[in-house]
Amino acid sequence: MMKESYKLARNNVALLNLQTDGRFRVSGPDAEVALNQLISVDLEVLSFWKGVIGLFLTETANIMAIATIFKCEDGFYIFTEADSADDLCQYLAAEIPTRGAVFEDLRNSHEWLSVLGPRAQDVMSKSAGEDILGLPYLSFEENERLGVTLFRMGFCGEFEYRLLIPVDRGEAVATLLLEGGAEFGIGQVSPEIMHVLMLEMRSLTKADLPENSDPIQAGLHWMISFRKESLRGGEVIHKMKLAAARQSLMLRIDQSGCVTKGDRLQIEGQDVGFLSCVVYSPTLETDIGLAFIDQEFAQNGVSFDAKGRNCNTKAMGASAPLFVTKTVQSA
Repeated sequence: MMKESYKLARNNVALLNLQTDGRFRVSGPDAEVALNQLISVDLEVLSFWKGVIGLFLTETANIMAIATIFKCEDGFYIFTEADSADDLCQYLAAEIPTRGAVFEDLRNSHEWLSVLGPRAQDVMSKSAGEDILGLPYLSFEENERLGVTLFRMGFCGEFEYRLLIPVDRGEAVATLLLEGGAEFGIGQVSPEIMHVLMLEMRSLTKADLPENSDPIQAGLHWMISFRKESLRGGEVIHKMKLAAARQSLMLRIDQSGCVTKGDRLQIEGQDVGFLSCVVYSPTLETDIGLAFIDQEFAQNGVSFDAKGRNCNTKAMGASAPLFVTKTVQSA
């Protein structure tokens, strides 16, 4: 099942129901001020109908959630992966009303579908109309033809569109997509495949990171507006920039099935870090992983001894993305 799901996503087009992902809305006259006090990016410079990727941080600058935020005329949409959804929902539900805005959890009222793969643009053009060909990355529209809010996203190197659909229309829209995309080889696949697709491109989720991770060591500093006056945990973050002891690094692992999350990495017998996640990459035909390495060794091309519970293997620091996708090749 997973093998076929992966093939569809990398070679044709896949339809995923991301039902457990977080989807929220903040609205009202004070929505921008309220949300801007909680997110790592500066929403004041975000244009209507556009999106940005940012972090929700604790006061001690630990990562609570990685989220994509889109600005609409009366507020914001907020999307995050399933592993962060409950925590972020509880946090926003407590904080947003105290700042004079309205918070909504859309998980029960709206379906959340993904159409991704090299032929995703063809499927969406046929189903939603040719105008979507001009929809820029990280933007959205109200698509009247399908009766959905249509987002252009993408974290796995392929064309990807996300559809926010009123729950009573979810099944009908999914049927339209499957019927319209039949000529392009569309298939409905397990949402579990998304983690592999994303990690191959080093698009991280909170589940990839160790507990109480900070954005500097995780390499997510590009999701932070460092000059933002109201940056949550800002004083701590600026200190972290000067004293980061470890750095995240993508690895290609020689022997599949040998190591797993938490296993240690050594160089000449010296412990230099650990694996925070490991998955099998069908394209590379080997395991890949995200590791946190002592900063002096966290470089592409450095070879590590990976110490598994049952066997040992070699792992090498690799640049990301780990390969060029068909979508990129055809662009």
